[in-house]
Amino acid sequence: MAVAGRPLKAMAREPIVLAAIAEHNISMTGRDVLELRRMAGTWRRELYRRDRWELVDKVLDRPASHYLRVAEARSGGLFSEIFVLDRIGIAVAASRPLGIYWHADRPRWLETLPEGRGAIHFGPPEFNDALGAWQQQVAMTVSDPVTDRPEGVICASVVLDAL
Repeated sequence: MAVAGRPLKAMAREPIVLAAIAEHNISMTGRDVLELRRMAGTWRRELYRRDRWELVDKVLDRPASHYLRVAEARSGGLFSEIFVLDRIGIAVAASRPLGIYWHADRPRWLETLPEGRGAIHFGPPEFNDALGAWQQQVAMTVSDPVTDRPEGVICASVVLDAL
């Protein structure tokens, strides 16, 4: 899995990714659980409606999302999606629409950011019917390069057939 880990670590150090996480962490300060649940519900409704996305587009239109889309496209099929979460598990940027907005109850967040710098999560291999291939999620903590404080998580679905 080192083949996927190296580019993921490099993406986690990109200024555009670090800036997106930092800005998002500031914008989410003081939000309570009820508001986060409402936002997660809005995300789900938008995905099912498919005609008008406001919150989803807010994430997908960020410059960091464009960077992740390019990184996915240049991965030669190694990554089927790449996304970044903030320090409370909210989607900051993504290479494509995500099924959920708030990831704080998922192992990809629980086993990385709270564990600190250098933490890595490997999800179980799963067959992706849409791709027709096996994939595995890999997530790692993104830390501030100056303070070394955990600020977010970068996660990618790695196409195992591409390894």
